[in-house]
Amino acid sequence: VPSKAPTQRRAFEPTDAQRTADAAAAPTEQLVTLQIRSLEDFCKLRALQARSAPPREVRCQWATLVKGQIARVLGADTDERREQELLTLLAMPSVWLPKNVSTRRIIDHFQRGQPFLVPRNVATSASEKSKAKRLAEMVQRKAKDFDIKGAINTLRTEAESGPDMNLGEKLEKLKQKFPTALKQPLAYSIHDVNLPPFSAHVVRQVLKKAKRNSATAIDGWNKKLITDATLAEDSIVDSLCVLMTQILRGQFNPLAMQCLRAARVVAIPKPNGSVRPVCVSNFFIKITGAAAVVKGGITCSDAQYALGGRGGGPTVVHKLREW
Repeated sequence: VPSKAPTQRRAFEPTDAQRTADAAAAPTEQLVTLQIRSLEDFCKLRALQARSAPPREVRCQWATLVKGQIARVLGADTDERREQELLTLLAMPSVWLPKNVSTRRIIDHFQRGQPFLVPRNVATSASEKSKAKRLAEMVQRKAKDFDIKGAINTLRTEAESGPDMNLGEKLEKLKQKFPTALKQPLAYSIHDVNLPPFSAHVVRQVLKKAKRNSATAIDGWNKKLITDATLAEDSIVDSLCVLMTQILRGQFNPLAMQCLRAARVVAIPKPNGSVRPVCVSNFFIKITGAAAVVKGGITCSDAQYALGGRGGGPTVVHKLREW
């Protein structure tokens, strides 16, 4: 006789009533499937914002998605197909792990194998936040990662920085910092150079040394997103070796390479009224460059304390006092 006991629902599986409530609470703005056909479309990913890590309940599913998408990039039979698959890979954090969505809804989308839709009209310009709100977000993020020292340093840095500026003032001062762009950009391609793929040891070494709390670029990829995937699917590292080599050689169409090389510019106010520009590069470009440096055996001079270590400023002060 079959049991008439009700089927037990997993703790993280939403009920029909919860799904109906989510649909009712969803914005009335028209939602569409994300498509990247230009650099402007790619820059919209920054406005969408993604989580810094996948929820614990869907880490294995996230690893499976990453593994399959990288495999589609490497197995594409045409340049156009390879470009679209790479752009889909870059957009994965935005469409699978949106920041301002509950964990329950993210789990529901993973279970159904359906990425989130995005608003049809997404602002391409950066949203302006107050200085207090930005400071609160940075301190809260570091506190969640148990980086109390980093949170204190953030508060000290903000206390010593100059007065806050609106977005228009920052843009004008940033334009003064950068020279006029060349009308004919320099062509860079090393297709004819025979570069063997990076070894898995080099890729693991680069991922291990990557900063955990570094700022994300336009697409939202970071160390936590890729390392969580590699811990669940170790074969992703081997696929990354080939993908990073293709990125280094520039084996993608111009649009894909433009999106990879696009950086997010942050203007930090100075006490004298000027700004200090900081460029946040794409995560895949970062680890590819770091792997090339490691593989090439390039080392820094022992007389410098800026790269390859921590506490460079205090070290210089102590060295000068000893001298």
